[in-house]
Formats: sequence, structure tokens, C-alpha cells
Amino acid sequence: MPDSRWRAAIRECLEALGRLAGAGRTVLEDEPNSARRGALDALRRDELKLTRKGLYDALNHPITLVGYFDGFEARTALRERLISRLDAEGEAVDLEHLQSMIEVTCDLIAAVFLSLLERPRLDLVSPGPHSPGPDRTLALCQAHLAGLTAKVSTLGAKA
Repeated sequence: MPDSRWRAAIRECLEALGRLAGAGRTVLEDEPNSARRGALDALRRDELKLTRKGLYDALNHPITLVGYFDGFEARTALRERLISRLDAEGEAVDLEHLQSMIEVTCDLIAAVFLSLLERPRLDLVSPGPHSPGPDRTLALCQAHLAGLTAKVSTLGAKA
């Protein structure tokens, strides 16, 4: 039954979010002293921008899921709400700021996933988006979150 399969995949995504949040919390543990920080921040600037873009992209997975279950209008409204919330965080200019963005992104995604799990059933809405479908979207979400976790972990290690 798709409903139980989707719920299991959402739970796996929540576990992946937990790993990303954990990596985000520890990214500053190996931070260099302030004398080295400026040079390292310059080296990391491109990596910070790519990671920030990855965080924005990660929001698309729960947004897409809501579209499957609630339709196009709900998807659009959620996209506007989540993107504006992350936009309020501004640019990731250093690891400390990136750490905050990771926390906000994880909280936003987790809230959507948890609200989906609270529903009695997960049924595709018609009319609404159906491609690539919840299975593929959830698989991509898990892979995306794993990639972000690895990237964030290496940012702290490069200090």
C-alpha cells in the first residue's frame, strides 16, 4: 500500500534530517582561531554558497509532497511560506550563519513531514501533480539530505 510505504520513507527522511541537524550543530567545533578564520572563510565562500543553495533545494522535497497530497495551490502557498522564512535568514557568509540556516531548514522540513505523518491517510489529490511521484521524491530527498550532511561535515573539518 503506497500510504504505508510513503510514511516509512517520510520517517527515513526525518532521520536523515536529524543527521543533517547534528552535522550543523558540530560544524563550528573545529573552528580555527580568529587569526586563521578570515583566510579560511574566503576559501569557503563558494562552498558556503553551494551549501546554502542546497538548503534551499532541500525545501523542494516537502513542498512537492504537499503538492501530491493537497494540489497545486497548496504547493504554491507552502513554497512561498518556506522560501520567505529561509530568505529571512539572509546570506550564509560564515559557518556560524550557515549553522543557523541549517537549523531553520531542518525545522521547516521536519514540520511539513510531521504534519503529513499526522494525517489519517496519504492519498494523491486529483487534479494535482503526479510525476515523478512521492516514491521518487522521497528517495531524492533522502539522497539530497545525505549529500548535504556530508558537505556540512567537511566544511567544519576543513578548518
